[in-house]
Amino acid sequence: MRADDIEQLLEKVGCLRIRINMSGWVNATCPFAPFTTLHKNREDARPSFGVHIADTDKSHYVCFTCNSKGSLTSMLTRLRALMQRESRDTAAFDDLYQWVIAKDREATSSIESLRTSLDRADYRPSGHIDVGGIRLSAKVARAALGWGYDQPETQLDEAELNMFEPLNGEAHDYLKSRGLDEQSIDVWGFRWHSMSRRIAIPVRDCRQRLVGISGRSLEGESKRKFLHSTGFQRDRYLYGEQRLQEGGAGTGVVVEGFFDAIHLWQHGYKGVAIFGTHISRIQIEKLTRFFSQVVILPDGDTPGLEAAQTMLGLIQTRMPVRIAPMPLGRDPDELSPLDLQSILGPPDPV
Repeated sequence: MRADDIEQLLEKVGCLRIRINMSGWVNATCPFAPFTTLHKNREDARPSFGVHIADTDKSHYVCFTCNSKGSLTSMLTRLRALMQRESRDTAAFDDLYQWVIAKDREATSSIESLRTSLDRADYRPSGHIDVGGIRLSAKVARAALGWGYDQPETQLDEAELNMFEPLNGEAHDYLKSRGLDEQSIDVWGFRWHSMSRRIAIPVRDCRQRLVGISGRSLEGESKRKFLHSTGFQRDRYLYGEQRLQEGGAGTGVVVEGFFDAIHLWQHGYKGVAIFGTHISRIQIEKLTRFFSQVVILPDGDTPGLEAAQTMLGLIQTRMPVRIAPMPLGRDPDELSPLDLQSILGPPDPV
């Protein structure tokens, strides 16, 4: 890409102190600085970011502080994802991505890139794509997921679960302490990994396919609480969706965690978890496919209540939604059946 086009691009993504370097680079402040602590105070005080000027090939970027590097399209994809996590408006990225493709000359195709293109063509027949177990048009998928929408999803072989052991007494007691009954412990398919001392939690899509495995540590605060299998794209799934069907009606209850969702199912509510506090567009798309309305049941702490307000703003443009009045200091899986009825109303009839 030419130097003047690079300058224009960097201005549009919020870079400052842009200047052309005589060695063939356009330098500026790093666009990722506000999103990473690798830049002191989340600022690029001494600009360490640059884009290579390339008249006959694709340009690329590199930052010598946060060590990010790649093509300009990958820069936009990553920046868009970071902004979406903070619920910032990313609508302008659609046109900007196409503009970069038009301005940045295509590199010579390799056999590997050709094979990838063919794989994608086979994966997306007739302009439609299977995303997280539901069928979407390419347009809707791109709007929901950004420009990585046509990447094939990771699906695990059922044999992957054989790597784990049956639950031992300690893991079983922990699940009981979280309010799970014997039937739920069996139905939801928990396993045990003794080496890491983690409970393995299978995650399935709405077609019952195994798409990920999450591990819950029993080591208290000494280890990262949850780890997820490689390639697991959490933003495409709702935990508990394997019990739902497209075109469904009734009320869904949106919670943060695995055990919250199971607790709701035990008491007759259709609970789905979003693996944290941030909801993606594809998860919202799924809610509209599975339910006629939803209730957000947040954790009873400040981050949970703030996240619920953000979710409310995102979901209410697509379907009826409300936030349940959650008692402070409590989590959904700590609520009794009477508490749930008081907060949510009676569950939908089966």
